Amino acid sequence: MSCSCEINCAPATLGDLVTVINGPMYAGKTTELSIQMMQHRSKRRKVMVVISALDTRIKRYSCNALETHSEIGLIVQSSDIVTVRSIEEIPVEQYMPYDVVCIDEAQFIQGDVYNWVLVAALEHRKRVIVCGLNLWKDKTPVYITTMLVASGANNRFLASDCQRCHRKGVAIYSPQIGAYISDDTRERLNIGRAELRGSNFDAIPEQIDVACDTDAKIRPGGIETYAASCPACYEHIAVHGIKT
Repeated sequence: MSCSCEINCAPATLGDLVTVINGPMYAGKTTELSIQMMQHRSKRRKVMVVISALDTRIKRYSCNALETHSEIGLIVQSSDIVTVRSIEEIPVEQYMPYDVVCIDEAQFIQGDVYNWVLVAALEHRKRVIVCGLNLWKDKTPVYITTMLVASGANNRFLASDCQRCHRKGVAIYSPQIGAYISDDTRERLNIGRAELRGSNFDAIPEQIDVACDTDAKIRPGGIETYAASCPACYEHIAVHGIKT
């Protein structure tokens, strides 16, 4: 008599249990996450959804629906949405009743998300879908998505359309619109934020704040703050914005 269990009765690799959906802003990551969630639910798997309290779309996570940056509602029949600041807020006993754990905007969630995912998948045999950015606004890799892919997780990379040149599927960066600070200017920032505000420096205060805030690789925001960019348009968008 054969067993119908797909995971618990056989060894499973990280690639069998963990999927990483990653890419730049506006690539359709949450849309893809919702599709995969619905596929799991169609197989009668119980799904938990983990979102960050820092997500700017948090006010729209309601009525069992996930919404994208384009504000398109995607009906996902899951009342099990958990909002956290740190992944450590979710103990083992909370996710054990579930078959699948979906983590949206993983880059905003504090704590050791990488190890949490490994434990949930490899020790407790949970399917985990991690959705997040591939790179920060300064092109440096996002730790959680990069590490999981490097460790053998199933990788689902989604590119976006460049919002300046409008070429399809070539955008891999997420620059902050018009907030580029040169290396020389960064050195000047060492004189202190207050003194810089009183100088003849032509950056707006918000740009100074972004440059001084070295701990914040990216601030939560939508189309008013970030763009999707191809390599050729990155610097122009970061310095001048989308419009030429």
